[in-house]
Amino acid sequence: MTRHVLLGSLLAAAIVVATGALAQEAPAAKGQVVSVVVPGPSLVGNLLGTPTDRPVSVYLPPSYDQATGATFPVVYLLHSLGGGDYSWLPRTLMERNIPALADTLIAAGTIQPMILVMPDASTRYGACFYANSPVCGNWEDFITTDLVGYVDDHYRTVAGPQGRAVAGMDVGGTGALTLAMKHPDVFGAAYAMSPLNTALVDPDKSALYSRDAFAMLAPDRALGVASPSYMSQAQLAMAAAASPNPEHEPYFVDLPYELVNGQLEQQSTVWDAWVAHTPMAMTESHRPQLLSLRALGIDAGTNDQSHDVVAETQAFHDALTRAGIPHRFEVYPGDYFNMVEQRMGSVALPFLSDALEGGGEATIGTP
Repeated sequence: MTRHVLLGSLLAAAIVVATGALAQEAPAAKGQVVSVVVPGPSLVGNLLGTPTDRPVSVYLPPSYDQATGATFPVVYLLHSLGGGDYSWLPRTLMERNIPALADTLIAAGTIQPMILVMPDASTRYGACFYANSPVCGNWEDFITTDLVGYVDDHYRTVAGPQGRAVAGMDVGGTGALTLAMKHPDVFGAAYAMSPLNTALVDPDKSALYSRDAFAMLAPDRALGVASPSYMSQAQLAMAAAASPNPEHEPYFVDLPYELVNGQLEQQSTVWDAWVAHTPMAMTESHRPQLLSLRALGIDAGTNDQSHDVVAETQAFHDALTRAGIPHRFEVYPGDYFNMVEQRMGSVALPFLSDALEGGGEATIGTP
């Protein structure tokens, strides 16, 4: 190579590096977060008295107001047990800022401009796995009908499974899986981060559902008092979803372990109902629906504080593999808390963006 060619190549490389540095320093254009209240007729009559009008935070990408004839794909983000729409926003102790992350990813071209919908599904039991239940309300119907209908009516969306995805963390991750499995006509793709109760493969060793776990809370239950602990919420939330019993006060649920004459005894029919409610148990019966999805992803951290999660997601992954369901699965170095925003930015949102169709010309909605 001649000297002037070499110098020219070096100069070109320097220009690229300098341009990249300037691009990194330039602030990304900002989208907006709109706070709305979405009516929830599907939640009317729930036994916990959960309000039926639900707060929802909606992220609109930077180009939403400028591209007035365009439609946008939508990702629904479902929060964890005890969380709310704020779980994805910077006003929490976790200091997550998914809207700002989306701004950065869109500016970099890592994801296409998308709408993010973050509903508040909190209840007295934390969040009831986004399932239909007379106890907590029909959350499956709320998400797939009330909320999706509201968003499509009020924003310029790609209205169909080709333009909709659902993702979540913890019980929100499990909800994302089951909603996509049951409603591939609504959601075309799903991603679950640290999903809880995907399999329930080893109850004797479970941190949440072993006999010892229920024994810790038995005195409170005998007094009709619900402990505010994560363990108590997880147990009651799962029961509300899988074994509701409106006649069994004060919790309106049946539990797989109950005090009988002062002794904790397993209720096998209830445990079987819990197992049947898991995504792993649904794999074969919902195989056609799973095969119709455009993309499916699951991950968990090796050091997740709930040690059940890694074993359960691995078992679910194995079941999907046996059923021939294409999916992305990863167990990564990290725990429940420390990688959420990083994983959302490097894996989950790009994965879903690649799966969804971009917007085209459409009638302008009413934001």
